[in-house]
Amino acid sequence: MIAISIGCSSPAKVGISPGTAAAKAMELYDANKDGALDAEELKKCPPLAASLQKYDGNGDGKISTEELAGRLAGLLAGSSLAGVDLSVTLDGQPLSGATVKLRPAAFLGGELDMAEGVTDEMGIARPTIPPEHIPEEFRKSPLVQKIPYLVEITHSERQIPAQYNSATELGFEVDPSARGGLSTVFNLKSK
Repeated sequence: MIAISIGCSSPAKVGISPGTAAAKAMELYDANKDGALDAEELKKCPPLAASLQKYDGNGDGKISTEELAGRLAGLLAGSSLAGVDLSVTLDGQPLSGATVKLRPAAFLGGELDMAEGVTDEMGIARPTIPPEHIPEEFRKSPLVQKIPYLVEITHSERQIPAQYNSATELGFEVDPSARGGLSTVFNLKSK
């Protein structure tokens, strides 16, 4: 597993206001307008649903505006980039040749880079943002921003169900401080 976290200023570090992003998440997903995202509302935001326990500081099964802003502030503090390994299986077998796209969660705004990678023969992808947004001294390493992502997995030769791409239900948060925060496995089912 690649485990790189760099602490330098770079073009990849876009100024995100945790408070503004949290307010935008509530605007987009808080259907009952109670100031918190419950399990049903989180279905509309897979990156937060996948990381509910990391955001739910008081253990009530919801993410409040304050919890979301606090967690984002922690993610955005310090270094801005990290390397990740994402494993993809289809029906229990490693899926090689799959394109894995990491799209920044919609509530973060539209100025962040998408990351992309292709799985190797072991089904492992190491997505990266565009090289021109990585500091020159780190360009030999695939790096992504430390944020929540929507995950889309496609394959040029294999049919991958829509819940993994065009109607994805997959989310991932890049958090080098959490155990397993730099890697995850996506176990896809063909049916």
